[in-house]
Amino acid sequence: MTPTKGTWSALCCTSKAATQVANIALENQYSDFLVVIKDLEEQYSNPSKPPTEPFEPPFVGQDVETCWETLAAMIVQTRSDLDSESFAILDDRSAEDESALLVLVIEGDAAKEGFEIDKVRVDLRLVSFILQSWNAKGDNIPELEAEAARSPDGVVRRV
Repeated sequence: MTPTKGTWSALCCTSKAATQVANIALENQYSDFLVVIKDLEEQYSNPSKPPTEPFEPPFVGQDVETCWETLAAMIVQTRSDLDSESFAILDDRSAEDESALLVLVIEGDAAKEGFEIDKVRVDLRLVSFILQSWNAKGDNIPELEAEAARSPDGVVRRV
């Protein structure tokens, strides 16, 4: 699977509890940019609008790599206009502390096969801002990881 660049960024829920906090990310978008993935067979071509109704998340129980593989396969199969290079995961912890795991997938160079998956936990209110920034200017994972390490709960709460 190869990472793809798309117009919109995905919110992938890996637990039922996380679906309840998806609206926090949607309500705090810098501009409409996020898509809540509710069905792996649906074609996504527009951002999600709050409020999102309760749903059965298709990524339940998946780890970061499996979630990326599932998302990337769904994008190809449905021809959705979604980015699989960077996206957000809402998990059990998201429901507890209103955070999300931002994921960045970097294709290996010729000497390094496969992919590198970086991740950092951020406040739900920053998800759209950071993902849009990565889309426009490139990632700043090292700075965000350093900020998360300084935070008492390991979550980037400000940028």
